[in-house]
Amino acid sequence: MRTIFHPDYWVRIPEGEFLFGLLEEHRKMLREQLKELVNYSQRPRHEQNLIDSAIGKLATVEALRDEEIAVFGFEYPDQIHYWRFNGVYEQKRIWLKEFYIARYPITNNQYKLFRIKGQNPSELPGTLEEPETINPEKYKNYAYTRCAAEVQTEKALRFCEQLGARLPTVYEWEKAARGTDGRLYPWGNVWNPNAGFFSYRQYTPKMCSDGKPPVDAYPAGVSPYGVWAMVGGLPELVTVPTELQTIAYEYGGKHHEIKASRRGYQFNGNLVYRGLKGRHPKEVDPQWAPFQHIIPLQGVGGWVGLRPVLDKWPKQSWSGYDIPK
Repeated sequence: MRTIFHPDYWVRIPEGEFLFGLLEEHRKMLREQLKELVNYSQRPRHEQNLIDSAIGKLATVEALRDEEIAVFGFEYPDQIHYWRFNGVYEQKRIWLKEFYIARYPITNNQYKLFRIKGQNPSELPGTLEEPETINPEKYKNYAYTRCAAEVQTEKALRFCEQLGARLPTVYEWEKAARGTDGRLYPWGNVWNPNAGFFSYRQYTPKMCSDGKPPVDAYPAGVSPYGVWAMVGGLPELVTVPTELQTIAYEYGGKHHEIKASRRGYQFNGNLVYRGLKGRHPKEVDPQWAPFQHIIPLQGVGGWVGLRPVLDKWPKQSWSGYDIPK
């Protein structure tokens, strides 16, 4: 059986530059996608006015009125806040050293072997080595599956430490998700509702015993580097450098800045959740996860996932070529 350190379960992200954050043209594209989603062109004029007003506020920290939230007609009204553009960083070029990121998030099976059975993370089976589903009747509350594990920060950090890994930085996470060309989504610039797990009501090609898809369920959402499941499902823990804890953005021809601690943009130290807004109820102080990201997802999130990063490969060679020392 291949372990967690098999090369197939990691992706080498080469040293180099990438485009971090969004341009105003990307924000405009997202606003147009939101209008298309709610059939803006077919709405009465007074509803269009409400939508326009709400979208304008989504680019700021201003609160939406009840009627502005209701006009979108989302089953879960809070979904509109996934489209807040004030938390998206301005685009800039970032140079990163080489690193290795887990191809898949840590799964229920791996996390429970670590948390419940005390197995050393370096000895865990690889992501796809176990069946997608193990009989939930037999294992009851410990039904091990390949879906992304819902972790707690303290245990996630201990997992990384014992593995000889760490959490990705917000820059590393985004480069692994978007590649180097500044695209909106891992697959391109056009929203694809079948590229990730965005709602329990959507079609899912395969399902684990707990009603969630395995981490390899959505090949359409794979990033340019071959990293899976970075869009949809659980948000993921990353570290955020000091310079990003104030978010600057341009709107209406003016420069704006918000502190990360305002209106839900709260950090747990220098940790932040990345990927999909949600709540992590097992934190000492439950917080809304900041989205400040490339992807306004249509779905609900909760808790957080874990995707470790290695600064160097722990062996002397990688499949096909030598690793530089």
